Amino acid sequence: MSDIVFDCPHCGKHLEVADRGAGLTVPCPECGKKVAIPAPGNPPLSAEIVKEPGVQQRGRTGINNAQRKMILIVGIVLAPLLLFWGLLERREWVAVFGPIISIGVGFFFWLGREKVAETKSGGSKRIGVRTRAVFGLLLALTVLVIGAFCFVEAWPRKETMFWDIPLGASCDDVRFLKGKPTAVNGHAWGYVLKKGQEFSAGVTVSFRNGKVFSVIAHDLSRGEGRGKWDLFLRSLHFGDTWRLVVDRLGTPRHIETSENGLARIACYPEQNLCFLLKANRVEVYGIYDSSQGSPLRFLDSATPKRDENGFEIVEPYWSVQPADVSDAGANPKK
Repeated sequence: MSDIVFDCPHCGKHLEVADRGAGLTVPCPECGKKVAIPAPGNPPLSAEIVKEPGVQQRGRTGINNAQRKMILIVGIVLAPLLLFWGLLERREWVAVFGPIISIGVGFFFWLGREKVAETKSGGSKRIGVRTRAVFGLLLALTVLVIGAFCFVEAWPRKETMFWDIPLGASCDDVRFLKGKPTAVNGHAWGYVLKKGQEFSAGVTVSFRNGKVFSVIAHDLSRGEGRGKWDLFLRSLHFGDTWRLVVDRLGTPRHIETSENGLARIACYPEQNLCFLLKANRVEVYGIYDSSQGSPLRFLDSATPKRDENGFEIVEPYWSVQPADVSDAGANPKK
């Protein structure tokens, strides 16, 4: 038993097929067009395109293997670009689904490339179709599962802990978790976070009835501390814009604007979140017990408040709301 050797009349690909396939019509593994296998012993005749009954031929049809390979390469190259752009722009949906869909589409086309495989009856068939169907199903299920997880994570919920301090914690709990505060201002404890001489941030923990009412982080580095501290809240940090806050959390329920119009306080009581932005950049944010009102307010005085070391603990244009109940328990023990 010898093989039938001939060339594809469309792309010139050198083909070898078992003589049992003589007279069959198969797709060329290179260009994907249909060719007729000549009879054994005959000279390599030009194979003709066999028209299927009732189907009008349109000349060149489908995508050949070279084009499928190019789609795969583009998908693989595009995946890390989508990942990088999604992380840079804080678009988690793009960072997660972009690479999956990009690589998935590339492999979907690549698995559909045409090959010739010999059957037991001496005929031929296209392989890879079933594999492509299974791969497409698995890809769809993966996207659905990840999408459902991201949807649940993005669903509005009340935040009850920030900087490892839960709302309702006692003074002793905060002292145990974070140590002695850097400064005490009545109902509020201030902590200063510093790295060398370059970046610093502050966290103000306020109490009402001896329990934590709010945990507020504020940038003391004039915009230089963005991302330098592990103080992310719903993937938001110092320096983020108003648009990014609204895109991630929706329109705030309560908005207060400063007298000069340069700053805004945005509160999300249904999520226990609050933000203060100045010149379209987040400078203050944190969590609070929404049942007791907003934790932030603008000051009339422009005099900054500093601790004994000279660090600016409270920004000159904002402050934590003063307690309207007894906070005797908020005084740290000696």
